[in-house]
Amino acid sequence: MDWSAHSNANSLWGAFLASALARMGLKQAVVSPGSRSTPIALGLAACEQIESFVILDERSAGFFALGLARSSRQPVLLVCTSGSAAANYLPALVEASESGTPLLVLTADRPQELRRCAAGQAIDQTRMYGSFARDFFELPCPEPTSACLRQLRQTMRHALMRCMAPERGPVHVNCPFREPLAPQPQERLKLDFDPAALLEGMGPVAVGPALPDFSAISLPGEVRRGLIVAGTLMADDDAAARHSLMTLAARSGWPVLCDALGPWRAGDLPEGVVRVDSYAAILKDRETADALRPDFVLQVGPLPTSKALRQWLELLDLPTLVVSPGFANIDPLHASASQVQLVPELVHLLPLPRGADAAYAASWAEANRRCRAALDAALDTAPGIDEGAVARELFRSLAADGRLFVANSMSVRHAELYAASGHAPFRVFFSRGANGIDGTLASALGMAQGGRGVLLCGDLALLHDAASLLCATQLRGVLDVVLVDNGGGGIFRHLPVARVADGAAFERFFLTPQKVDFALLAAAYGAGYVAVKSLSQLRELITGPMKDGLRILHLRTT
Repeated sequence: MDWSAHSNANSLWGAFLASALARMGLKQAVVSPGSRSTPIALGLAACEQIESFVILDERSAGFFALGLARSSRQPVLLVCTSGSAAANYLPALVEASESGTPLLVLTADRPQELRRCAAGQAIDQTRMYGSFARDFFELPCPEPTSACLRQLRQTMRHALMRCMAPERGPVHVNCPFREPLAPQPQERLKLDFDPAALLEGMGPVAVGPALPDFSAISLPGEVRRGLIVAGTLMADDDAAARHSLMTLAARSGWPVLCDALGPWRAGDLPEGVVRVDSYAAILKDRETADALRPDFVLQVGPLPTSKALRQWLELLDLPTLVVSPGFANIDPLHASASQVQLVPELVHLLPLPRGADAAYAASWAEANRRCRAALDAALDTAPGIDEGAVARELFRSLAADGRLFVANSMSVRHAELYAASGHAPFRVFFSRGANGIDGTLASALGMAQGGRGVLLCGDLALLHDAASLLCATQLRGVLDVVLVDNGGGGIFRHLPVARVADGAAFERFFLTPQKVDFALLAAAYGAGYVAVKSLSQLRELITGPMKDGLRILHLRTT
């Protein structure tokens, strides 16, 4: 790069920023167009080492970046102009904070002299994301000096590290700029230093997992009826995490309740391991639940979604060891628990108590076999297209190199209940940090970059994020949106309000059915559309060839 070609401090600053981030290992950026962020945008445009995506709507851009970060397992840069543009990133940052997803957010801003004086597009952006940001930095306005670039270099390195440790999540850097924002073609900076020298020797930011002191964990010497609950967790290495957990289960003899959203249900079952996938149905039978009471619980990652499981564990109030890759409290039941920070790829190192009762694990295996047979029989004989059968079909059909994003509301519950163990080891994605339906499509589009993905979602989840159909122009891969259309917010039919609310009020204020023609909606954004009439047709579509792009596979369910 010819550093002498820059015409002002902003141009130099933006180019140096992009070059420094590339050397630190950042590979992807999502930019929302705007004026005040011009120096950053032009710096990224000239940086071949960083792949940049340009997305008009900031809310969609935030969730798109979230999906990218989850898919790549690396921090993603998020850039916007000043004012309310930055506020539209908040929903995505809430989910990123709650789910531990690393995002580096750069918000352009007015300089100090244009704040709190009714200057256009100027709001207070200081710590505007509150506790949802792992850290906050505010940079000074750029100057063409070595000291300014050295501060920028150090701040970016520290911000990237804070995205990753001690606990992953979003970090906010506020970047004020004075005009002129764009380069001045007839001018040239006269520098008394070499910016390239400030980049020499810079390498990727790396943060490795720390091993805990297991001697500090208080565990009983012997447990007859131990139980492992493996929850909603996206590992850095699915295969390694699954192998580690199954190794621990085989050694301990404890049965494993495996959430469909984790990597636990995939692949063949190792010898000697009892893997339970029907716990959400098993525990609804009180007699069976009482007979399966454990003595001790090992919780790996956040608890599964199942309300039946959570209520059962809460009533038992058993000694529990919680394993989490971060420091956040992930025990909503307030059990008699201790917590250890450990990445899922290393759970096999845990020194679990001895003395497991083989009959206890066998009881779980038999209950799971019977319940799984009953669930499959119910779906096989259901009239029309059943919502649960759609979820089951996706888990049965996707190939090992596939990616599945499971939306919130009913989609995640159908996956948990109906997805059987032994499916191909494709990656599963979800937004169970804040558990909202916002940003579903944008997150799935980010997830699908460079590969083939499937989104399982309901009609309201898709319509809530319909503006993110604009993001489809940025998709370099395949995304099939399996749209389960039950005519509104079907989850509310399962809640107490459905039994007490007036029918008209219930439909208007809770079900909120919409009258959108999904075929026309897809056509308006240039997406494909297929009205799917059967599960066999769905299977052919999601396993057959498809060119890059977005396609809505619309199923009207009973």
